Amino acid sequence: MKGYNYSIAEDYKQKLVIPYLGIEMDGWLTFFSAVLGIATVVIVIGLPLSFLMGEIGFYIALAIAIIGILGSITYINEINQETGKNRLQELYFTSIKKYRFVYDHNGVKHFLTPKKEGVIYINARR
Repeated sequence: MKGYNYSIAEDYKQKLVIPYLGIEMDGWLTFFSAVLGIATVVIVIGLPLSFLMGEIGFYIALAIAIIGILGSITYINEINQETGKNRLQELYFTSIKKYRFVYDHNGVKHFLTPKKEGVIYINARR
């Protein structure tokens, strides 16, 4: 392996993936989206809480936003080595799209749509 081959580094570069929109973010875009998410949550949750609790409502909303963003980033960074998908993608496939996962004869995990639930896969190699 040569030092000028950057394909391995590109494969393992951390990315933030939003499965609903199909957007992949990496580098500073992840940081800016986290800051934008924190600001949005503070405004949306902090404004009603400020009417109920006063100024401390914004601090509570900030704490909720930071805990939520840090929790989601750690959940996204945990990548399953079998499938190459992060835990957020697996949650999306299994809970929202109702995919079922099966292991083939090589031990590789595959996600099947509900329409393919009864399909039998046969090894066609010689």
